[in-house]
Amino acid sequence: MEVINKITNTNPLIVHAAGFSHHTKEWKELCDKAVDTKVELANDVTIISFFFGNAKFPLKQQLENSNIKYVNASENKLIPFWQNRMKIKFIDETIKSVNTKYVLILDGIDILMADNCTDIVERFKEFNCKILYNATKNCYPEHITKDIENSHTEWKYLNAGALIGETEYVAKFYNDIMIDYDNVSMPLPQSEQGRIRDKWKNYSYIKCDYGCKIFQPLLMTPYSFNENKLTVH
Repeated sequence: MEVINKITNTNPLIVHAAGFSHHTKEWKELCDKAVDTKVELANDVTIISFFFGNAKFPLKQQLENSNIKYVNASENKLIPFWQNRMKIKFIDETIKSVNTKYVLILDGIDILMADNCTDIVERFKEFNCKILYNATKNCYPEHITKDIENSHTEWKYLNAGALIGETEYVAKFYNDIMIDYDNVSMPLPQSEQGRIRDKWKNYSYIKCDYGCKIFQPLLMTPYSFNENKLTVH
């Protein structure tokens, strides 16, 4: 699958259908056509994701069809009911065993990868940062506004569901976020995105991919899929 963003004139590598966008008919049709796509990934990158229960995970199918190894951070975890803040704890625990220089952390339920991701590290280096999150058009949680930047595109707000970074720095950041893990007095305490958006501006080495050079969010974004090409309009 090739991804084309006609708004930013880029070819993103990671497609993220956050929120309600992965419940649409269009996303389900895209997954049916794209999950068998063979994916190539750069060396020295470990993928961490979250696959649990009986749900269908298109990313998992893509990776296994492509013989790409991954770490399932939620494997063998007792999960009576899912809360997104669990991802913080699972990442903090799992990343300690990652021995590659770079780590790609992706939600399991709403992510697809483009065919050729071999230059993802080189693209990441162009941002001159240590951690890069995808950005979305949707501000969630809405009560957090202090992290808003003057993005040059419609994708303005950090989304925690997809990131790439140097393993050492990602481990440090999530370990810092873990300090307040048991604090449930904050607004929307179950939201890991809220916790991360509340803190990330304190770290000069974290940026967002506002220009969709690596990540392509689909929430509130028109797109089409034909002849193995996903086009954002």
